[in-house]
Amino acid sequence: MTVKLVTACGALAMAAILAATPAAAATTFVLNNTNGGDGYVTGDSTNFDLFGSDNKTGGNITGYTGLATATQGYKATYTYTTNDLAGSFYDPAGYYINGAFKQLSPEKAPNGTSVSGVLRFRVHAGDTYGFYVASDGEFGRANIATAIASDVPEASTWVMLVAGFGIVGATLRRRNGAALTAAA
Repeated sequence: MTVKLVTACGALAMAAILAATPAAAATTFVLNNTNGGDGYVTGDSTNFDLFGSDNKTGGNITGYTGLATATQGYKATYTYTTNDLAGSFYDPAGYYINGAFKQLSPEKAPNGTSVSGVLRFRVHAGDTYGFYVASDGEFGRANIATAIASDVPEASTWVMLVAGFGIVGATLRRRNGAALTAAA
C-alpha cells in the first residue's frame, strides 16, 4: 500500500514538474536608439548581433527590446567585442529587465577585446527585457553577439529526479518488508 502511494505521488510530482516547465514564448524584439544614434542589429530575436552607435551623437544607447508574453527562463550565450579606439569603457554592453541594466562587458578593456559568457535569466508576462550597447558615438563601435534559447532542464536533471524517486520507493519497500518480517 505504501509503495503504491509513493509511486503514485512520484508520478504526480513528475507530471506537475513537466507541466510547470514552460514552452518557449515567442517574443518580438524591436530595435531602438536614444539620442539619434545609428546602432543596428543583424539576425533575428534568437540569434543576433547588436551594434552600438558610431555617428558622433554621443550618449546613445542602442537597445534590442522585447515584451515577455509569459513567464519564461532563458539561457543566452554572448560575445562582447569592442572596436572603439578608446576601448570598452566608452562602449559598455549588457542586458536589462524592466529598466534594470546589468553590464556584461569588461569595465576597461583595450580596443579589439572580446569577452564571452553564458547568462541565465527569468522574465514574467509583461516584463520588458533585452540587450543594449551604450556608446559615445565616436572612434568605433562595440557589439554584442547573442544566441538566446529557452532554459529547459537538461536530460541529466530528469534522470536524477527519476532515480531519486526509485531510491525512495525501494527504501520504503524494504522498510515495509522488514516491518512485516519483524511482526511475524
